[in-house]
Amino acid sequence: MNNNNDGATILVADDNDELRGLIGDTLRDRGCRVVEAASGDEAIALAGEGLVLVVADIVMPPEGGMALVDALRQRIAGLKVLFISGYGALPGGGGADPVLGKPFTADELLSRIAALAPEAFAP
Repeated sequence: MNNNNDGATILVADDNDELRGLIGDTLRDRGCRVVEAASGDEAIALAGEGLVLVVADIVMPPEGGMALVDALRQRIAGLKVLFISGYGALPGGGGADPVLGKPFTADELLSRIAALAPEAFAP
């Protein structure tokens, strides 16, 4: 884990183990500090100091990514979010938060994250 980013952490929450691992590896390869969770409950338990961005699947057990983000925002002011979804445009989408449709490329993911939370990338 590269800690040159002063503890800025990205939480990746997706119930698809393979996709979650690929996202985590992609971000780590770019110098990001990453925590991975397979469910909303696990994500809430793992969320800690320095969390600046959540990449969350909208449709994920037990209550989905939007409920996860609502819970985290009660604890972490100013938390940034990038929702991901394989279901295209959902009613309400990600609310005010951006949604990246699956499938996506590593470059698309990195570009979106860099725009939302440049502090997550090591200098």
